[in-house]
Amino acid sequence: MAKELSTMEIAAWEERLKQEGFQNLRLCLFKGGTDFGDHSHNEYTVQFITKGEVIIVDDAGTTTHHAGECLKFPRGTRHCGRCGEEDVGMIVGMKK
Repeated sequence: MAKELSTMEIAAWEERLKQEGFQNLRLCLFKGGTDFGDHSHNEYTVQFITKGEVIIVDDAGTTTHHAGECLKFPRGTRHCGRCGEEDVGMIVGMKK
């Protein structure tokens, strides 16, 4: 079973991300196996994984990230993403 962060850990990360200037923070849930395809974001984007794992493919190669890891994508960064086999939770936010 995939690691899942506690409510207190999630709240602490939300506060930290707010202090870093990220706005519109929301908790998003995705079914295992969800494929996000090749894309980029219009704003600097943060994705903090709260549950499960996410596989990212970008110019640096293929990496797997787990609950407790924070991914940051500068505006315009092209990448693909896919959830692992189990459901995934992540805090998503953006800043200009």
